[in-house]
Amino acid sequence: MFKSNSQGAYVPSISQAVRPDVVSDVKPEDQIRLLVPSFMGFVDPRETYCRFSLQMSGVGRVIPDKNAGGHALFRNLLIRDGANSATLVSEEDYNASVAMLNPITQQSSVYDKHNLFEGVVENVNEDGADPTNLYYASPPDMTGSDEDNVVGSASATTVKLQMPLRTKFMGGKIIPVGLLGGLRFQIDTENPLRALQYVETTGLCESTRADEFGIAIPAAQLTAGTGGTGFGVGDQKRNDADSKDGAYSVKLEVGTTNAQKNNPFAVGDFLFVQKTAGADVGQEELLGVVDGFFIDGTDLGVSYVPQRPEAGGLVRAFAAGDAPKVYVKPSEREIAHSAVIVRGDGAAGSGSAPAPSYTISDFEMVCLKVEPPQSYVDSMTKRAMSGEGVAMDYDTYTLYRHNQSNKVGLTTALIPAQQSRALSCLAQPLAVNGFRNIALSSLVGEPDNARNYQFVFGTHLIPNRVVDLARYSQQIGTGLGRVFRRDALHLSELQKAILNINEPVRNLHKIHEHFAIGRAFTRYGQVFNLKDNSLSLRVDYESTASQDKIFNNYIFHKRRLLINKDGVSVLV
Repeated sequence: MFKSNSQGAYVPSISQAVRPDVVSDVKPEDQIRLLVPSFMGFVDPRETYCRFSLQMSGVGRVIPDKNAGGHALFRNLLIRDGANSATLVSEEDYNASVAMLNPITQQSSVYDKHNLFEGVVENVNEDGADPTNLYYASPPDMTGSDEDNVVGSASATTVKLQMPLRTKFMGGKIIPVGLLGGLRFQIDTENPLRALQYVETTGLCESTRADEFGIAIPAAQLTAGTGGTGFGVGDQKRNDADSKDGAYSVKLEVGTTNAQKNNPFAVGDFLFVQKTAGADVGQEELLGVVDGFFIDGTDLGVSYVPQRPEAGGLVRAFAAGDAPKVYVKPSEREIAHSAVIVRGDGAAGSGSAPAPSYTISDFEMVCLKVEPPQSYVDSMTKRAMSGEGVAMDYDTYTLYRHNQSNKVGLTTALIPAQQSRALSCLAQPLAVNGFRNIALSSLVGEPDNARNYQFVFGTHLIPNRVVDLARYSQQIGTGLGRVFRRDALHLSELQKAILNINEPVRNLHKIHEHFAIGRAFTRYGQVFNLKDNSLSLRVDYESTASQDKIFNNYIFHKRRLLINKDGVSVLV
């Protein structure tokens, strides 16, 4: 809102930290409230950011959603003036909007910055990479060779994040905080099952990818017996009398190292075994709770304590012809378990397995306070006290949701948008059954065998022909190397919609993994009036579509902030 003069007059600035109204640790589904005081005068939002410490907890290595990083923890964002008389920004599902745009607006160098400052971490273990992670220390080296000489899992570290709020209001013009009587922020934190996801994928059951289901047990270990250590009926009996005999183990050919490479399991996991071939395919049984790991050559040894009655063994036999696999279930990791039997304590059940969660501590907002020339401050104050007032335009979005219960065929949903200066619409179809699925990303859309889409405004079809989507469900290859086809017209529409909200388009790879439907209402900085007619979205699905979906329809538009003698108001 102001510039230095032609002589290059110096504009002094200083960074100041603002703490929340309640200074304490913040947990999931909590709220952060803070007031940027009016004495800050003028604040540069481009140099204003949130700074906090973050620590993960639970069984298994969980990280913030890999598409959003630390932003995944913030569900809703509300910004109001100091007197609470006007809402400047109200952005629901803020984390999903960041997860939708992040992969498209970043490139390798930008990703590195997001990694270093905003806690964005890829799934580093799915390709067999070294299991190091920003949020966890290196796991202890495995030196033992049997279940009596085991080590634990990697421990969580405390990470310091520093990230701006990804709202257009905080990315543009200098904000006259003094004239607003201060600036109030309210941030709602997200449920951990939606905000977080597991680093490991191979070895998890209940996944949408069959190639990631479980790890096969080598045939040499599938010997039947009567009370031994094999996998026959009656084997692996629980024995509370001898702490050394209280645990059993399985060795898996995954090509591990002393540093626990390719280890998807964690201490506290409920380890299951299931038949994947033969007459009884699908039969499963709980082996026990994982209590440590060891190495035998390059085989990963997993030690576990049976969770069954004293002297009780396996009730099923698992032979080579059954092709059994061991795995853990995200649904078991998602809930807290108590009275877990651990090695040596027998029926006491003194162990526990906590549910995944996170803790935000030392939260503060660091604001860059700038001091323009006094003549400019006096002029602004005078205008704000007049009938004309001080006006500032900025971009934001309003979210409209609709549930799509019809999985197949043509679906139509009304988007009740009433903005007079609209820019673009980005529609994000989220799977209902994956809305809180910690095994996968819960913040990104999916095509789910969609055939095409088209917006309808009044009686006008926009664009004037349907946009094909069928190629996004056409898979090339299998396993971790699989890719999906793309459609040129959809990419063009999506690119125009994102460019129209002043976001750069740097990456259009893997759109299938963060799918969205886009439409730019205008181009070249113009705006579009949505009050004149109704807006709806038509999406046609193949008969193979399988998901109930909730659509996040983000209407990006302009708002005008007006400060005059009557107070603070916002025009939509």
